[in-house]
Amino acid sequence: MAAHPLVQLVKAGMPTFYSMLHNTYLMINLVFASAGCLTENLIKCWTSPGHGSDHNAVHTTFDITIKHRDPPLCCNFRAADWNEYPALFKGHFVEKPLPALPLSTTVDIDAFADALTQGMVETLERHVPLRCPSPHTHRWWNKSVHSPLHTAYGCAH
Repeated sequence: MAAHPLVQLVKAGMPTFYSMLHNTYLMINLVFASAGCLTENLIKCWTSPGHGSDHNAVHTTFDITIKHRDPPLCCNFRAADWNEYPALFKGHFVEKPLPALPLSTTVDIDAFADALTQGMVETLERHVPLRCPSPHTHRWWNKSVHSPLHTAYGCAH
């Protein structure tokens, strides 16, 4: 317990085992959680006898509320007018010119690449419309999940 900071969840003295031989309750407290993880969210931890075993059932209730997070807006590249993009891209560098050529040091090359990348990103942000992802999409679902599931379904049927 010293190596892993564990905290006992069942209060000391709460009976968790019934000895039929001696007709006594014992306090075997083996309900632990990592300190600072679930212990802060513990609402209630209690035992209840009478489910057909000599060990009491341990009931724990945690407050594990999941915060709702709105999906991020994505770029809708299909809706962009790509014939207009080159003119907008060139126009960006009229407002914010690139570093002068020739590029003789690595610092000059890095500054040029950063300015070019920044110009492309800012032009895309102004030119490409945003779209909200469909509420029916499963961003976690991909082919690596589908393939084993499909194989398991085929084996089961």
